Amino acid sequence: MADGHAEVLVVSDFSLAIAGEEKLAHLSFTLRAGERVALIGASGCGKSLTAGALIGLLPAGAQWHGSLRLNGHEVAGLHPARRHAPQRAAAIFQDSASALNPLVTVGKQLMMVPADLPGDAAARAALLLRDVGFDDPAAILPRYPAQLSGGQRQRVCIALALACRHRLVVADEPTTALDLATQQHVVEALSRLSAQPSPPALLFITHDIALAAHLCQRALVMVQGRIVEQGAFEQLTRYPQHPYTRELVEAARRAGEAITPPPPAAAPVRALG
Repeated sequence: MADGHAEVLVVSDFSLAIAGEEKLAHLSFTLRAGERVALIGASGCGKSLTAGALIGLLPAGAQWHGSLRLNGHEVAGLHPARRHAPQRAAAIFQDSASALNPLVTVGKQLMMVPADLPGDAAARAALLLRDVGFDDPAAILPRYPAQLSGGQRQRVCIALALACRHRLVVADEPTTALDLATQQHVVEALSRLSAQPSPPALLFITHDIALAAHLCQRALVMVQGRIVEQGAFEQLTRYPQHPYTRELVEAARRAGEAITPPPPAAAPVRALG
């Protein structure tokens, strides 16, 4: 990892309620520069609410307590429009079609992102597309989103996240609507984030433990708004402690999916509930 294992995101005892009903309960975890960490759980467990809290998009009337520190700045409840650059996170969502402007070419959308990098804007846009796996960026730059496949659009969204140069990237179910082969292309593009000169931390939100294991070093397992287990993927998949984690691992193995990632392993798994 880069930046001396610097802490990018520190979540401390964060809880959130909507209309008096608790949706997230006492979340605590840390992401460091260059880490790829998966937040895994079933639909409705609170994964997307967690993503919304991190990037500053919460439902009206949401109430919270605890702390979300991004690059050392408290950002809990702070809307994106009120955040300065160190307080912002890049987001990649499930529906790439709605994330991109349908009336603007890919090249122009990439060039709209403010950049403090030297060089021509078009050349930077082409380099970003190459960084996410496009062999012929010049052919992609003049196209409109509707002229791209779902996987190509999602890779453009990843390129936009790279262009922002934020130190945290939150990818909320970015592969759910894609076929298996295209999912792999998107995962490969996300893995390239760690190859950047100053790599961001990545929080990869998914319900697919096998897919997450191909990308991430660590996992956070969420059940009903609580993180019930967290640790290195290698140990978590070999020695799952919580019943839900065991269920995920066993289901993936029955389906013949490989879920054990390559080393290195991190800290031992902790059962939290």
